[in-house]
Amino acid sequence: MLRLTVVFLFCIFSMPANAWWEKEHQIVAIIAQNNLSEQASQQVDKLLDGDSLASVATWADSIKSDHKWSHTKRWHYVNFTENDSPQKHIPVPAGDILWALNYFYQDLKKPSATQQSKRDSLMFFVHFVADIHQPLHAGKFTDAGGNRVAVNWFNSLRNQNLHKVWDGLLTATKLNAEDYAKEIDKATKLQRIQWQNSSFADWAEESVELRRQVYDFGDAKNEKIVRLGRWYESKNKATAEMRLQQAGVRLAYHLNQIFAK
Repeated sequence: MLRLTVVFLFCIFSMPANAWWEKEHQIVAIIAQNNLSEQASQQVDKLLDGDSLASVATWADSIKSDHKWSHTKRWHYVNFTENDSPQKHIPVPAGDILWALNYFYQDLKKPSATQQSKRDSLMFFVHFVADIHQPLHAGKFTDAGGNRVAVNWFNSLRNQNLHKVWDGLLTATKLNAEDYAKEIDKATKLQRIQWQNSSFADWAEESVELRRQVYDFGDAKNEKIVRLGRWYESKNKATAEMRLQQAGVRLAYHLNQIFAK
């Protein structure tokens, strides 16, 4: 019994440090699917052979361990120094998430692109739209997007890092992805219009602007291993949920634009 408990705890606290975890990516995709136009929904269904956006939302993470796709790891994030501006950022060719978002968006729009190319581009685009809304995926060079900030979350048996807190610990829930998406997808019409009127660089800038909130550890700020719990969760959970919702609304908007014709 003890051995089973140890194995169970190891699984819980050894989750991979991807951008958002599986459920969070599915939530973004479900919100997007629910907001697709009829025409876009038909085109997505055709490209994915009947699969849903949620079913392919973590494909870009699943292939990173494959040598063939190892070069895609750097497409999941972009780091900025304190003085860098996402608006002035020149994306590194094949080197960061802002490049990837634009590349796959343009590929989806190409009449000459093959169905397989468009399918891959769609799966990458779905994933990266979610990734850029995770604040630490427009992170600091100095701590690798929070990966080097040691955190103890709710007195857990194993320490985590700040990146994992924003990947999914903040939004951990017993609800399944479908129910959680329904619960948080409550933006007003005005909010949706405002969110849609934005560029990829704007999304990165929003994440950068959230740094002050992300790194506000209150009384724990001077601890070598930052102890975070209820106070941090209550201050930041709504923000994490808003970023999931924004990503879903914006993903739907861009797919609707791509497949409008």
